[in-house]
Amino acid sequence: MTIEIRSPLAHELPQMVEVNLGAFGEVPDAWHQRWFEARFEPGRAVVAVDGTQIVGCSLWYPIEMGLPGGSSPAAAVSGVSVLPTHRRRGLLRAMMGRLLEYIRDEGMPMAALQASEGAIYSRFGFGPAARALRLRLELSRVQLPAGTDVGRLQLVGRELALSLLPQVHQRLVRARPGVVARGEFAWRELMADDDPHGRRERAPLFHLVHTWRGRPEGYVLYRIRPAWKETGPNACLQIVEMASLTSRAASALWRHCLAVDLVRQVEATELGAWRPEDEPLLWLATDPQAVSATLGTSLWVRINDVRRSLEQRRYQADGELTFELRRGAGSEEARCYRLEVRRGRGRCRPASGPPELSLGLPELGSAYLGQRCLAQLARAGRVTEHRAGTARAADELLSWDPPPWCFEDL
Repeated sequence: MTIEIRSPLAHELPQMVEVNLGAFGEVPDAWHQRWFEARFEPGRAVVAVDGTQIVGCSLWYPIEMGLPGGSSPAAAVSGVSVLPTHRRRGLLRAMMGRLLEYIRDEGMPMAALQASEGAIYSRFGFGPAARALRLRLELSRVQLPAGTDVGRLQLVGRELALSLLPQVHQRLVRARPGVVARGEFAWRELMADDDPHGRRERAPLFHLVHTWRGRPEGYVLYRIRPAWKETGPNACLQIVEMASLTSRAASALWRHCLAVDLVRQVEATELGAWRPEDEPLLWLATDPQAVSATLGTSLWVRINDVRRSLEQRRYQADGELTFELRRGAGSEEARCYRLEVRRGRGRCRPASGPPELSLGLPELGSAYLGQRCLAQLARAGRVTEHRAGTARAADELLSWDPPPWCFEDL
């Protein structure tokens, strides 16, 4: 029987939820049901149907994402899954092709996703655009230098947190490429008592806010997993999310997490807790080797409209670059562009060549949010320099400080 690729009907959402969770070995629950209901629109979803049964699904929803020097609308791709009984039949490729058509038809300049398996999405034009660190700390080894923190730390209840934390987050969207703006629903779901992403021990969620002169500058959400061993307490403080706008806020938040009674370990390993590449704790700790850090990819980006995307972001260096966007990996044909940057603003136009650099859509997505990666990609053979040193010069043109970071569960 032929498997049909189509948009779902409104009443098919519960079956989509069941398929998506079932594909990853989970079962539906109230939290996931709310998550899908808030993001689902039939015209922005694609399903694979075998007879009357949905066997694969995917969807996208609109977000606002931080760019170098600003923000932009983007399409968040999520809920992509195929049942184990129907793998290796081309269903993922068919669904993604249709979904990307829908995204382009609505004029979204870019698409973003998080990949549970990174090898899958580069073939659809997505590139790893933001890195992040998973941290594990043994408090017997991690020490911070003596100092007096400034500002005020306050543990607050959920309702006050829902008022204060978004004030920090909204400013962070403009300050850090890759950060995704949130509405009230997303905040309430993050702090929901039935969030399955919380630890199974159901340890309570604490909300800590740092303020300076009455204005919130940072926050951390954490749970404490109690534990004991023969020699005494061995609790673990698990960071759910931490964000700060200043170094004083970052320092104060870390000092708190490292000083909670009975805690002997601190972890920032779940997606929302992943730390940026420039995490200050790596330099704040008196012994940097005591901080165990694992690098991962927190965001993948696909550029749909090259000219619009390159012109809406800002730049920290002026210059020019003529580059060829190679055919393949989501790009229908090879095209040449000329990017000229003056006073931090870019102008991008089609060019007749010759290019200084040739790259694919995934590589452009990797560099777009300001990640310094083109010279490394050239050394890896994924970017071609037609003139020596061009990849490094392109990094200077496209990179951004601070580097991109994403901690949203798309």
